[in-house]
Amino acid sequence: MADHNPSIALLESLHVTGFHSAPLPSFLPTETEAAALLNFFLSPDTIKANCIHSVSGLRGWSRSGSENFSALLTTAQRTATVQSQTQLNDAMEKFRIGEPEVTGKMANVFPEGESSGFRETLETLYSNVHEHALAFLDWSHLPATFLRDRIGHGILTLNYYPPTPASLDTVLLHAHVDIDFLTFLFPLAASSTALQIKPGAGPWVTMDSDVAVVNAGEALADWKSVHGGRDIKSTVHRVVRVKTPEPGDQGRLTAAYFLPLTGEATLDDPVTGEKGENASKWRSKRVRKALKEAAKR
Repeated sequence: MADHNPSIALLESLHVTGFHSAPLPSFLPTETEAAALLNFFLSPDTIKANCIHSVSGLRGWSRSGSENFSALLTTAQRTATVQSQTQLNDAMEKFRIGEPEVTGKMANVFPEGESSGFRETLETLYSNVHEHALAFLDWSHLPATFLRDRIGHGILTLNYYPPTPASLDTVLLHAHVDIDFLTFLFPLAASSTALQIKPGAGPWVTMDSDVAVVNAGEALADWKSVHGGRDIKSTVHRVVRVKTPEPGDQGRLTAAYFLPLTGEATLDDPVTGEKGENASKWRSKRVRKALKEAAKR
């Protein structure tokens, strides 16, 4: 990236809108490699079903309509988006991998007998994206390695949005916030859909489709003492059909990397040294709060 310390521009953007746009990094898959990733989603469901993980939904393939992360919106966040009380599942498919070196029950799964380089491309992308993400953690107001010591390996997700339904303003990924520390989003195949964010009470804002995007998760927004005295926002966002698909449109493909705090991390005050809440306990409380509020609606 052009900025030798991308953290400076990142923090400013996160303070204003909760989202940061940056030039596309050079390590993204080539056009041929991206086409091979897209072809997986264009294959029959019977083939993709072989990549459903037997233990965790955070590995392997997830079929369209199987997930709904808008349930994690708090009542205040839902009111701000004027989102319907009806919970709708997302019209998109996903393929997830975790750290490639992990073995055992949580090992990644891949298509059997594929020869297109699908696995190699994804594992290389995972390694590059993780190193790319770490470059955003050198915050000048924090002690050296303060954040890196608390950051773990995240989940890399391929998000596939099919060209149908074709009607304008169709929401394919419903309004939600991210729970983890930071999210990094990269376009791999453009189409007629776009990412939209809703900063505060203003209207939905459509993001450029040819840039990398970084956004703050709830873990970062809630960890007030790490912000250096500035408020950082976890902004509600969604993916919407913004134009009618043209002939040959095969759908939108993006890669998202969710950078988490380790389960052992504590949300300490970097100035006073006061011990903070355990990150795993914080996450469980945040999820339970949203689900409890959702049950009352």
